[in-house]
Amino acid sequence: MSGYAYGAIAVAGDPKAAMPGKAAGMFIRDTYRNGAVNREDLEELKASSLPLKGNEQGIYLLFDADELVYVGRGWNCFLRVAEHTRKESKKFFTSWNLIPVESSEGIRHIEMDLIKEYKPKYNIHHRG
Repeated sequence: MSGYAYGAIAVAGDPKAAMPGKAAGMFIRDTYRNGAVNREDLEELKASSLPLKGNEQGIYLLFDADELVYVGRGWNCFLRVAEHTRKESKKFFTSWNLIPVESSEGIRHIEMDLIKEYKPKYNIHHRG
């Protein structure tokens, strides 16, 4: 896959490149292991935090460690990801991220391209 550009976001060949929270998550674990979160650590966490947005339309990516296990789309990706955490869901994932897509035109095409390229194990109906 050569890459995509949608709105202000550019996605290169690897969807994991769009994972801004991964480094912050590592920092949190390292800080906690050291037994305390001091004011300087808290300021760094605050500076690297991401704003919470409401209905974020786009493509969401579910990961199990470093493996992309599911690609989905939704008008509210936060709600869609939450649905995948329910007891009834057979999907297991440890982290997620999203590619915001402002226009609904072509969103299905983007989703299908990612599924065809990476063949996530839980996207069994769309592998084509």
